[in-house]
Amino acid sequence: MSEEPGRTRIVELRPRRVAGLRFEGAAPASAGIVEHWRRFHECVEKGTLRSADPDVLAIAYTPPGRVGGSIVTELCVPVDDGFRAEPASDARTWTLPRGRFVLVAGRLEEIRELHREARGYAAAHGLAVERGGIEIYRPSLTGAAGPRVEAGVRIHD
Repeated sequence: MSEEPGRTRIVELRPRRVAGLRFEGAAPASAGIVEHWRRFHECVEKGTLRSADPDVLAIAYTPPGRVGGSIVTELCVPVDDGFRAEPASDARTWTLPRGRFVLVAGRLEEIRELHREARGYAAAHGLAVERGGIEIYRPSLTGAAGPRVEAGVRIHD
């Protein structure tokens, strides 16, 4: 995969109130993450979780700091300040932290390459990266099957 013009960007993401599900499991990602995504999609289909931002279908965020045998992944959607998760659901609300990220845009099936390209871009530009990462799933603009995705890493100057 080659670096395409306009595909990679550095962006400051502001703190964002979100609601979703948290997964903690063995690293590398175990079969449990597949079940986690299924549960997340069920919540979206039922309307338990609904994005308040028409340009964001979902966010997958892996916080920095985990080393060793487990990972944490938070699957979520942006919500309004007044949103309250239904008590019967597994969903919870929290705030995604502010940060600077290298994001690379591409297709869903390129996720691993997008993360690798973001890390490579940061290294080539002397930017320190944190463990973890982010994926932002957006509606297709062209009617193509599947969402657009931006995947990347948090950086420090």
